[in-house]
Amino acid sequence: MLFEFIAFYKLTPKYTVSFLFTLIIPYWSFKVLFALLDTPLCYLGVKWLKNGREKAPDTGR
Repeated sequence: MLFEFIAFYKLTPKYTVSFLFTLIIPYWSFKVLFALLDTPLCYLGVKWLKNGREKAPDTGR
C-alpha cells in the first residue's frame, strides 16, 4: 500500500491522492480477504502433516 502510493503519486496529473486510494483500497481489501480465507487452510495443512508424521512407524534412526 505504501509502495503504491509512493511509486505513483504525482506521476501524472491524473494520479492524485483520491485516485490512488481508489486503486489501493480494492487491492488491500482483496489481500485481507484472501489472508482470512487461506490462513485457516494453512493451519489445517500443517496440523495434517504433523499428525501424519507422528503416526508413522519409527525406523530407529
